[in-house]
Amino acid sequence: MSKKYFYWFFLASFFFAGIYIWKLQRRGRSPVVGSELSAESMSQTLSGGGVVFVYVGTTPITSDDIEFEYQMHTKGMIQAPELTAIPDVGNRLDSQLAPLRQRLAAGIIERKLLFQSLKTDGSFDHSNPIRYQDCMKDFQASWEANRDLMESRPKSELLKERICETSLVEQYLKERVYAKIEITAADIEDFYRKNIQEFKMPERIVARHILSATEEDSKKALVGLSASNFAEVAQKFSIAPEAVKGGILGPFRRGEYPAVFDVAFSMHPGDISPILKSDYGFHLLVVVRKLPKATLTLSEARSSIEAKLVKQRKEEAYKKWVEQSLALIPVKTP
Repeated sequence: MSKKYFYWFFLASFFFAGIYIWKLQRRGRSPVVGSELSAESMSQTLSGGGVVFVYVGTTPITSDDIEFEYQMHTKGMIQAPELTAIPDVGNRLDSQLAPLRQRLAAGIIERKLLFQSLKTDGSFDHSNPIRYQDCMKDFQASWEANRDLMESRPKSELLKERICETSLVEQYLKERVYAKIEITAADIEDFYRKNIQEFKMPERIVARHILSATEEDSKKALVGLSASNFAEVAQKFSIAPEAVKGGILGPFRRGEYPAVFDVAFSMHPGDISPILKSDYGFHLLVVVRKLPKATLTLSEARSSIEAKLVKQRKEEAYKKWVEQSLALIPVKTP
């Protein structure tokens, strides 16, 4: 058996279990299979190439679809919070990366499911050409940047399909699913009262920071350094991202940064630390101000509470839409 076919046999052996788990996670119970696919649609999908792993409605998801998504991901073309791009996979065995393919496949299933679901909403003009203007621009830009991956028309179509389906799903979420979310003053006050421990702040420090690659560079930055010119020196010498802002950090609590930063808690405002060494390089700190232990007031916590509640409600609304879509669109293995 060739390596390629052995790999697909290996992947298929747990892929079907993954599909079942995916459906259970999103419905909280065993899914209803729904209507059977027609013989005509089955023959059409099988002629498209690749092994069919699952159908979302009458749309097949094949090994070719998953492989294309995998190629895009490993090239850094697509990224998601839960999927960090892998720019160089080297000589890793395919079997080691099989779980990644499975997760990417789950993403395809979810996108196809939600795209088909939004098309059943008669009040949403999914076929309006205006809705496709942005995604077609994104497709063109992505195609130009990845010509080497677009050697065939099917791959170009897969890319266009992915980008535009994702765009339509995002538009539907914004206009139909998330638009109904409303956070009231009472919601914020209730959250604050029930989660008051979250707003008890330990002692915190606001500091400026100079990061150097070598101790010699750090010594150069230290020459003539004072609290008054620290920001200017940080902009000139520091290699840390916050250098452009004069090296400002915080407020941060003990343990939030590398352990060497904890020295700041024993310093006074205006004090400059000695050269501190960590795994990241060599550091110089000046304490700008110290914030004592305190409990944030409702007014101080309001914006963060609102953001947290919006995120929570969005997650709940999204999950509900997925559950409704699963009840509407059958997802099943052939």
